[in-house]
Amino acid sequence: MTWMWPDYVHVQSFNTSVSTHASKYKLYLYKERDGRDTTNEPRGIPVLFIPGNAGSFKQVRSIGSVAHFRYWQLKAELAWAASKRETAPLDFFSIDTNEELSAFSSGLLVSEAQCVNDAIEHILSLYKIPKSHHPIPTSVILVAHSMGGIVARTLFTLPNYRLGSVNTIITLASPHVAPPAPLDPRLASLYSRINDFWKFHTVNSTSDQAAASTGPSTRYLADVSLVSIAGGNHDTMISSDSAEVASFLSPGHGFTVYTTGVPNVWTPADHRAILWCNQMVKSLSRALYDVADPALPGKTVDIGERMWRFRLNFQSGMKSLDLESWKDGKINVPLQPEKWVEIPGKSLKISHKETVPGGKLHVLTVPSSHEADTFMLLSSNQVGSNELDVFACSRILPPETGTPDNCYSLRSRMISMPGTGPHANLYYLNIWLSELGDRDVIVIYQRMMWSEPAFLFAEFAFEKDTVVTVDAPNAESKSADGRFLSPLLHQSIPPLSEEKFLRNWTGDFLNFYGDPRFLSAVPLAESAYHGLELRVFSDRACDALQIRVRLDLHGSLGRLVGPYMTAWLAYSLAVVMPILGAQIRKWNEEGVYDPFGQVLSETFCKNLPKTVVGLLLVGGLQSFVLSMNLPSSLSTHLGGLLLGNRGFSLIPLLPVFYILASGMVGAIYVAMTVVLAAMAEAAHRVAKLLPRSEETLQR
Repeated sequence: MTWMWPDYVHVQSFNTSVSTHASKYKLYLYKERDGRDTTNEPRGIPVLFIPGNAGSFKQVRSIGSVAHFRYWQLKAELAWAASKRETAPLDFFSIDTNEELSAFSSGLLVSEAQCVNDAIEHILSLYKIPKSHHPIPTSVILVAHSMGGIVARTLFTLPNYRLGSVNTIITLASPHVAPPAPLDPRLASLYSRINDFWKFHTVNSTSDQAAASTGPSTRYLADVSLVSIAGGNHDTMISSDSAEVASFLSPGHGFTVYTTGVPNVWTPADHRAILWCNQMVKSLSRALYDVADPALPGKTVDIGERMWRFRLNFQSGMKSLDLESWKDGKINVPLQPEKWVEIPGKSLKISHKETVPGGKLHVLTVPSSHEADTFMLLSSNQVGSNELDVFACSRILPPETGTPDNCYSLRSRMISMPGTGPHANLYYLNIWLSELGDRDVIVIYQRMMWSEPAFLFAEFAFEKDTVVTVDAPNAESKSADGRFLSPLLHQSIPPLSEEKFLRNWTGDFLNFYGDPRFLSAVPLAESAYHGLELRVFSDRACDALQIRVRLDLHGSLGRLVGPYMTAWLAYSLAVVMPILGAQIRKWNEEGVYDPFGQVLSETFCKNLPKTVVGLLLVGGLQSFVLSMNLPSSLSTHLGGLLLGNRGFSLIPLLPVFYILASGMVGAIYVAMTVVLAAMAEAAHRVAKLLPRSEETLQR
């Protein structure tokens, strides 16, 4: 939660003279009234918040408040660190869409997108008079929730979009792949058009033919970045599978991340909590200020550096970040070779018991490619702090200085992870030996005495030996305790974006949101799928590390309720409609209206065999058709029918859902019958107690 003093300033200049949609939608500017900002005017970098289905413009308050405090924190830091990049406050605007149900209508989505384009144009006009020495902004950052993310992507396809007016989009729990409630056929068509547009201008634009073209159409998304953040299995409003963007967006323009993998968040978030989860909005605020640059007209750094910074802020780092940032860490203070302590072998372990005053330089020689392919380090102390630093160096010394000048700090490659036991955080480094170039030693600089219970593990190994692959949908793991480190597990399912850390070493619940073999939104999912991957971090001193995996059937069935809420309603409707039809038909033919429960029992017993066989055949046909090489839009549409395509092995879920839906309808009918009977009996007893006159009885 976030303490705040919110104020929503109505931008009255955004009216029908500016946009025809202003009669229905309004524009507000968020202000934090803690006494440090008393104006009603924008004064920094424009950011526009777009709410989702039935969302309120006031949902901007958490991120707006946290960003406000982040600005003053950065400003205080700049007061004594003049070398840091200049900053400016983020001005959070918000669109009031009257809490429209945009998830059910393509017309509402397009109408909101047209209004957003007009609002962006008007927001930029508010900065025509310079507020500082910085250039006037030419673009707006978009932060969108749920269907607001689809609105944000739609605006690029409309005639009133101004080229270059948007270069950064961050969406929270937005269903990018397919509509969450496909009741409007035109909604599926809109999705297809939007995704094709983005695919053409990002994925296809990387081709030589597209790169050679300089027409305006190829520049629509040239500088646009999109980060999609999903809440995971706590989001029961939309499927987080649909937040994947890999099918229409090249890696150079964006990626998908789950809150369970975002550094210092590490927890799932439900559909609305993702907007006010304090850890999440703090990470979002840090990322926005990290990519912001008030000295540029676009107010953000170029797309290459922008994506690099977004990956550092949002991705766990367990997967390849394709970063070369460690080369920028060349040290100025030489490391004297005479103080080096050569470490035999390929591993090193340091605890607080082994630290010495004045520091120590531990040197590990990089082995050949036949002995290892990666260097890994895990520590309770942050690299780059007063306690620890790590460098990659060359053993060959230049004759003029006699000290290694080819040393680079590896601190920027460190990954923050949730801690176990007494450690709030752990820090992990994983670097391929091929990235080291001509540097042939790793120098671990132990600067001073470490406080208890600090530790460090470092080793050269083959990366594949650190991953446990498990082909199981849900699992529970138990493992032994270590001396300095209770085992920590990292879970991922390539090529999906979901990943999480499991730090309850006495037993934890492994689960993932979707099945990558059947997710058409992720390119090459079938060939890249290797099952559930567990990366285990443990003390090498453990005599035994045991991982036991079992299927939690009860928990798995429980997970079917939330994500399939729409399916439950649809199946229940499919059960009720034939019963109502049979009742009406008999009334017309014989003038008799049979009780609902009687018809339900007769219909269920009579039609159950045919229904079960029919559902199995339809499910098998669906899986067979989707196994073919279909266009992405058609595959996504067909895969979303019934319960969604889950492959041949899970086809029996279809009749199971039908049987359970029939039972649920029957239970509701019995409950309503009992309640109505009780109410009737109560009314009858009350009526008996009331005094009645002869006149009333005669009437």
